[in-house]
Amino acid sequence: HASVDQKTAVSSKVFTVTSTRKNINTAVDQTLTCNIGGLDASGTPATVTWKDNDDAEVETSDTQNYGLVQGSVDGSGNQVAELTIKAAKLAAFASLSSVTYKCSVKSGKYTDSPASGDINVKATIITLSERKILTVLSARP
Repeated sequence: HASVDQKTAVSSKVFTVTSTRKNINTAVDQTLTCNIGGLDASGTPATVTWKDNDDAEVETSDTQNYGLVQGSVDGSGNQVAELTIKAAKLAAFASLSSVTYKCSVKSGKYTDSPASGDINVKATIITLSERKILTVLSARP
Protein backbone atom coordinates (compact mmCIF):
# COMPACT_ATOMS: atom_id res chain seq x y z
CA HIS A 1 0.00 0.00 0.00
CA ALA A 2 1.15 3.47 -0.77
CA SER A 3 1.47 5.92 2.09
CA VAL A 4 0.06 9.41 1.87
CA ASP A 5 1.67 12.41 3.54
CA GLN A 6 -0.75 14.25 5.76
CA LYS A 7 -0.20 17.70 7.17
CA THR A 8 -1.85 19.09 10.23
CA ALA A 9 -1.62 22.75 11.17
CA VAL A 10 -0.65 23.19 14.81
CA SER A 11 -1.01 26.50 16.58
CA SER A 12 1.64 27.30 19.16
CA LYS A 13 1.25 29.96 21.85
CA VAL A 14 4.29 30.93 23.91
CA PHE A 15 4.20 33.26 26.90
CA THR A 16 7.08 34.90 28.73
CA VAL A 17 7.76 34.87 32.47
CA THR A 18 10.06 37.37 34.15
CA SER A 19 10.75 38.65 37.62
CA THR A 20 12.34 41.76 39.07
CA ARG A 21 14.96 41.70 41.78
CA LYS A 22 13.85 43.62 44.85
CA ASN A 23 15.34 45.12 48.01
CA ILE A 24 13.22 44.39 51.09
CA ASN A 25 13.31 44.79 54.84
CA THR A 26 11.83 42.42 57.38
CA ALA A 27 9.82 44.98 59.37
CA VAL A 28 6.75 45.18 57.11
CA ASP A 29 4.94 43.02 54.54
CA GLN A 30 6.82 42.77 51.21
CA THR A 31 5.42 41.96 47.76
CA LEU A 32 7.28 40.00 45.06
CA THR A 33 5.99 39.84 41.48
CA CYS A 34 6.03 37.39 38.62
CA ASN A 35 5.33 39.07 35.27
CA ILE A 36 3.69 37.06 32.50
CA GLY A 37 3.53 38.39 28.95
CA GLY A 38 2.30 37.17 25.59
CA LEU A 39 -1.12 36.03 26.80
CA ASP A 40 -4.34 36.63 24.86
CA ALA A 41 -5.38 40.22 25.58
CA SER A 42 -8.01 40.31 28.36
CA GLY A 43 -8.12 36.51 28.13
CA THR A 44 -7.81 33.69 30.64
CA PRO A 45 -5.14 34.40 33.25
CA ALA A 46 -2.27 31.99 33.77
CA THR A 47 -2.08 29.98 36.99
CA VAL A 48 0.96 30.86 39.09
CA THR A 49 2.50 28.62 41.75
CA TRP A 50 5.07 29.95 44.22
CA LYS A 51 7.85 28.15 46.10
CA ASP A 52 9.49 29.56 49.22
CA ASN A 53 13.15 30.01 50.12
CA ASP A 54 13.29 26.31 51.12
CA ASP A 55 11.76 25.19 47.78
CA ALA A 56 8.45 24.23 49.41
CA GLU A 57 5.21 25.21 47.65
CA VAL A 58 3.50 28.26 49.15
CA GLU A 59 0.00 27.16 50.09
CA THR A 60 -2.92 29.51 49.46
CA SER A 61 -4.30 28.49 52.86
CA ASP A 62 -1.21 29.90 54.67
CA THR A 63 -2.71 33.36 55.09
CA GLN A 64 -0.77 33.99 58.31
CA ASN A 65 2.49 34.16 56.33
CA TYR A 66 1.44 34.96 52.76
CA GLY A 67 -0.99 36.77 50.51
CA LEU A 68 -1.37 35.51 46.93
CA VAL A 69 -2.87 37.40 44.00
CA GLN A 70 -3.00 35.59 40.64
CA GLY A 71 -3.72 38.80 38.75
CA SER A 72 -5.71 39.28 35.57
CA VAL A 73 -4.70 39.71 31.95
CA ASP A 74 -4.72 43.30 30.73
CA GLY A 75 -5.50 44.58 27.24
CA SER A 76 -1.88 44.10 26.20
CA GLY A 77 -1.76 40.42 27.21
CA ASN A 78 0.22 40.98 30.40
CA GLN A 79 -0.47 39.58 33.86
CA VAL A 80 1.22 40.41 37.16
CA ALA A 81 1.01 37.75 39.88
CA GLU A 82 1.90 38.87 43.39
CA LEU A 83 3.21 37.09 46.45
CA THR A 84 3.06 39.15 49.64
CA ILE A 85 5.33 37.82 52.35
CA LYS A 86 3.95 38.98 55.67
CA ALA A 87 6.13 40.48 58.39
CA ALA A 88 5.52 37.43 60.60
CA LYS A 89 7.26 35.24 57.99
CA LEU A 90 9.92 37.83 57.15
CA ALA A 91 11.08 37.89 60.78
CA ALA A 92 12.60 34.43 60.18
CA PHE A 93 14.84 35.96 57.48
CA ALA A 94 16.35 38.71 59.68
CA SER A 95 19.78 37.04 59.76
CA LEU A 96 19.90 36.37 56.00
CA SER A 97 21.29 38.67 53.31
CA SER A 98 18.80 37.51 50.67
CA VAL A 99 15.96 35.09 49.95
CA THR A 100 14.91 33.52 46.68
CA TYR A 101 11.31 32.59 46.01
CA LYS A 102 10.28 30.94 42.76
CA CYS A 103 7.25 31.29 40.54
CA SER A 104 6.07 28.74 38.00
CA VAL A 105 3.40 29.50 35.42
CA LYS A 106 0.84 27.24 33.75
CA SER A 107 -1.50 28.27 30.98
CA GLY A 108 -5.02 28.92 32.21
CA LYS A 109 -6.38 28.52 28.66
CA TYR A 110 -4.44 25.44 27.54
CA THR A 111 -4.68 23.45 30.75
CA ASP A 112 -3.02 20.33 29.29
CA SER A 113 0.17 22.31 28.64
CA PRO A 114 3.04 21.82 31.09
CA ALA A 115 4.05 24.52 33.56
CA SER A 116 7.04 26.72 32.91
CA GLY A 117 10.24 26.03 34.76
CA ASP A 118 10.81 27.82 38.06
CA ILE A 119 11.69 31.50 37.72
CA ASN A 120 13.81 32.88 40.58
CA VAL A 121 12.47 35.98 42.31
CA LYS A 122 15.38 37.19 44.43
CA ALA A 123 14.99 39.65 47.28
CA THR A 124 17.97 41.27 48.97
CA ILE A 125 17.33 42.01 52.64
CA ILE A 126 18.29 45.50 53.72
CA THR A 127 18.91 46.15 57.39
CA LEU A 128 18.21 49.67 58.51
CA SER A 129 19.89 50.77 61.68
CA GLU A 130 17.81 52.42 64.37
CA ARG A 131 19.73 55.67 63.83
CA LYS A 132 18.93 55.73 60.10
CA ILE A 133 15.24 55.10 60.78
CA LEU A 134 15.15 57.94 63.32
CA THR A 135 16.91 60.27 60.89
CA VAL A 136 14.36 59.56 58.18
CA LEU A 137 11.44 60.04 60.56
CA SER A 138 12.82 63.28 61.97
CA ALA A 139 13.21 64.70 58.43
CA ARG A 140 9.44 64.76 57.96
CA PRO A 141 7.73 68.16 58.38
